Amino acid sequence: MGFHNQNLWIAIGFDLSHVADYMGQTVCHQIPDRSFSIDDKTLFVCSRCAGVYWGVVAAFFQLTLRGKIWAADPPTGYFRPILILAMAPMIIDAVILKFLGPDLGNIFRYAVGFCFGAATFFFLQPIISQRIGFNRKVPGLQGGRDGLSLLLVSLLFLLIVTPAVPIFPPQIYQWITLFGFFLLFTLFNLMAILYLILPSEEFESIPSVLGIYTAALLFSLAEIFIAHLIVPR
Repeated sequence: MGFHNQNLWIAIGFDLSHVADYMGQTVCHQIPDRSFSIDDKTLFVCSRCAGVYWGVVAAFFQLTLRGKIWAADPPTGYFRPILILAMAPMIIDAVILKFLGPDLGNIFRYAVGFCFGAATFFFLQPIISQRIGFNRKVPGLQGGRDGLSLLLVSLLFLLIVTPAVPIFPPQIYQWITLFGFFLLFTLFNLMAILYLILPSEEFESIPSVLGIYTAALLFSLAEIFIAHLIVPR
């Protein structure tokens, strides 16, 4: 029995292939040989984009694991320069190596995308939490325990639970990639709503926070739909 078994796909959940492909068309070139293929199913975004979204998921998992998902202060100490440096390889890969350097492969593109996505989440999340009434005035990353936890989570998502070396059914990777996709889109829309559209509003109750997150998610869906209509394929 392999992962291609249709009964296993049904047991894991319904197939999101068409939905995911629709989402991916708005943000990614979807070149097959630059994308991971799992059990003859190509992921709906390229390896670099997949790395970004998985990095976002890993950062979210790290902050949740450490009870700091509402942390309102940015990473402190040595975490800040490390995260800034972690964003550089993807920029170099995407801009310079694309025109001047050799093709370093999908695993490299996934790794640099992962670092970029995780660092982006760690910097964006406290900016959002600062505008939410029940935020916690603590850094998202601080001290040795956070460092050890971050290392273990990164190794988990880079070496074990990763589309680069698949060991689970393809739909698992599809779900995680979609989660990171929507999480990143929603973060950007939250920033727009909190700081540009409703800069003077207070969000101190759970219903108001849930409402703003729902609005950001709906914005994300609307943007994807509009982009799909106007982006030439």
